[in-house]
Amino acid sequence: MGGSKKRRGSYRTVYEKMHNSCMDKNHNRELSLSRFFSMLIISIILSGILAAIVVHAEGEEGNSAVKTWYSVTDEEIKFCSRWGGTPEAQSGAVTDDTISLSQLTISLQAQVEEPFAGISGVQNISEKTYKVSWYVEPFERTISYSVKLIGPKGNEYVDSGSAARNSPGTGFYAVATQDEFTNARIDYSGHFLMVPIVKG
Repeated sequence: MGGSKKRRGSYRTVYEKMHNSCMDKNHNRELSLSRFFSMLIISIILSGILAAIVVHAEGEEGNSAVKTWYSVTDEEIKFCSRWGGTPEAQSGAVTDDTISLSQLTISLQAQVEEPFAGISGVQNISEKTYKVSWYVEPFERTISYSVKLIGPKGNEYVDSGSAARNSPGTGFYAVATQDEFTNARIDYSGHFLMVPIVKG
């Protein structure tokens, strides 16, 4: 009898050790899950704070409003007069009539390419490719326009048409020729826009 009690005690000891070991593992799992979720929450909070700091800093740096006037150089005046407007000063007057901000939107671009330049065996080919594109849209009435290439030996007709509000006149023209052209011009309503042909 004493031997069987001893065996029961040893079984109980083994069982308790196994039970305690499982409990420790469960407890350790609970602790590691708890640590994991704590770290996850802390990471999310820190990410949010960092994002708010970055957005605030970009907002301050990205504010491009001019707070003070600055002097304009002659180079800026020449550039704006040549490419962005007219050399004459703009005049204005006070009126109670409705005035549109833009009565006409017009764009003209021209490019020349020398496709055979630099290719051995074809140096004697002097043909160039001219490309012209345009866009015309008046605010109110329908207008007629015509596009041409301007050169020292004459002009070349490109296209003509009419344009209206919500129905702009647009187009693209390309020609390969040995003729020389320096400018593209679009005529409209007694006015014209002329641009230099740029090398492509």
